Order: sequence, then C-alpha cells, then structure tokens
Amino acid sequence: MPRFTVASNSASLTVRVDLFGLANDLAFGTNGFVKGQYTYRNSIAVVLGTGNLANPTVLPSKPTPNTGGEYKSAQLFVQSIVLGDTLHLDDRLALQGTLSTSFLSSTSWSKTGAVTSSDTRNGVLSPTVSLTYKPVPAMTIYATYANNIEQGEGAPAGTANANQILSPYRDEEYEAGIKYQIVPGFLLSAAGFRMTRPLAISNAVSNVFAVVGTQRNWGGELFGQGALTPSLSLLGGVTYIDARLIGSGVTATNDKRVVGVPEFKSDVTADFHPLFTHGVALTGTVHYESDRAATNTESSYAPPYATVDLGMRYAAALGGHHEILRLNVINVADKQYYSSIADGTIVGSPGANTAYSGAPRTILASVEFAL
Repeated sequence: MPRFTVASNSASLTVRVDLFGLANDLAFGTNGFVKGQYTYRNSIAVVLGTGNLANPTVLPSKPTPNTGGEYKSAQLFVQSIVLGDTLHLDDRLALQGTLSTSFLSSTSWSKTGAVTSSDTRNGVLSPTVSLTYKPVPAMTIYATYANNIEQGEGAPAGTANANQILSPYRDEEYEAGIKYQIVPGFLLSAAGFRMTRPLAISNAVSNVFAVVGTQRNWGGELFGQGALTPSLSLLGGVTYIDARLIGSGVTATNDKRVVGVPEFKSDVTADFHPLFTHGVALTGTVHYESDRAATNTESSYAPPYATVDLGMRYAAALGGHHEILRLNVINVADKQYYSSIADGTIVGSPGANTAYSGAPRTILASVEFAL
C-alpha cells in the first residue's frame, strides 16, 4: 500500500466596502498542498482465498512478502488563489461570486526512476455563483452553480499504469434550496442538487486505469440543527441520492448505481438536557442506510441497516473545577452490517473488491476536566 506525506497551507481575509452605493463583502484567500507518495518496490499483496459477502468466513493468514523498500512514486502540487465578492443588491437580495485561480502539477515515477506521467496546469479558473433571497428575515432561498477543477486520481496498484496520475478533472454542480428558522435557535434546510465528475475505471481487458465516462449524482436532502426547546436539541437529517455511472461505453456498467452509495441515508442525533436534572443529559443517535451496490454491474448488494447509539453525560463543578463525565453505547443492538463497500475497478480503490464490517456494540466511558 502507498504511503503519503502531505504539507498544506491556507490564508484568508474578508473586507466590507461600499461600491456604487452597494455593500460588498470582498474575500481574498489561498489554499493548497504538496503531497508525496511512496510505494513498495515489491507488492505485498497475497491471495488468502475466496469468500462471499453474504456469508463471510475467516481465511488463514499468510506471510507478508519482502517489500523491497520504498521509492517515491508520485508527487502532487496544488495551490489556488481565491477572490470572492458578495454584492448586497438590497436588504433581501444578494449575489455572491467566487473565482479561484489554480496551479496544479503532478509527476509519477516507476520503481526504476523513470517518469510515467507528468502534467502542469497554470492559472486554471474555477467559478462559483450564488443568488440568495430573503423574503422574510427567518427564510433564505438560494441557487448555486459551481464549475471546479480538481487533481486527477492515481492509478491503483496492480494496474498496467500503476501510480500514473490522471489529468485534472472538471466537476460541475447545480444546487437550489431553502433555509428556514422555524423557531429561534433551530434551522431547517432543504436542498436539491445535480453533480457530475469524470469517472475512472480499470479496464477489465487492458488493465489500464483511465477516465471512461461520468459519475452523475442528483438528489435532495432535508437537514435540521439547533435547539427546538431549551431542553431539547436536534442535529441531522435525511439524504436521497441517485448516483450512477453514465457514458462508460460498457453495457454492463453504464447507467448502473455507483458502488457503495446508498439511495437513502439518515443520521439524527437528539440531546435532552432539562434544567431539573442539574447537569445530566441523555443523548441518542439513529443511523440508517438503504442497500448499496457491491459491484459496478449491480450483481450483488449490501443490505440496508439501522443502528442506534445511546449516551449520557454529567456536567459538574467539583473542587472548584469543571468536569464532564460521559458514557456512550455504540450500536446498542449489536447489529451486524457493512460500513463501507468498494469495487476494485472503480476510482483508485486498491484493486480488489472490499467490504468493511461495522463496529459491534461498543461501550465508551470518559472523563473531561479543567485544571
């Protein structure tokens, strides 16, 4: 498996000025990173055997092969300069625009030191535009369009072009939504979206990792956060997403669901902290995911699941210090489920179909105190 080293940097500044009698919130910023990738000269992957996701088995372990030492297999450099302006047309209507200028470079090497890919892009522009309208003080309606560049992915181990960095991608998004403060302190949001980005797959015949089509996501979400009452806070919501592979050029995979992405996902947390309990609070969280495609041909699925977490905390002031005692039980019913599903032919995964088991029932206790 590759090892990565990352150095990042960022800075920002926001200034309000009046231009032509209109208020402007000007924003300047920069962010970026340098990422190095180091890979073993010899593959340490070994075949343990075969199994079935529906009936998993424990396979016997085998010795890890000699790694042959590490070599620098890739380096990425990304730096963006961002200029933004929020133009307040009046007390209700505002137009926000952001334009970033990106500088990207990537190089990958074989274990002999030969350059296997190299790409440099300077001054690439990425625009984002949003229009917001407040019909009443407690409500905001918005629409957003974004077209951004991102660094391409690296070909995974085991492919014919392993470690090669693909050319930068263009991502596009349309989103519209509404935010409404139904009571003071509690915000309810609803949004619809459509997003597209290039799709990279390892070709089953040539074993070359390359962009072959587009991943198209569209859906909507409902989200709430804040205090419903002085004693009850809620955080969470539900998301619907139709994520599909389009334009792949392969009948078996075209217009199929993206591996590991559920159509419905929900996480809701409640925090009950009435004054009469004198620092004692009860918490509860419900997680839900619908079924997920386990292969890019939809030949099998990971089943849906729901889990419940429960907790309690106690805030006190003993001996002149502030303390918080917490007790949490994760996955109370000890539900068995797959927390993550990945297909080895899609988007830089490590070259094998993978399923990760979710955490079993887990009890956590902690004490936090101020000295």
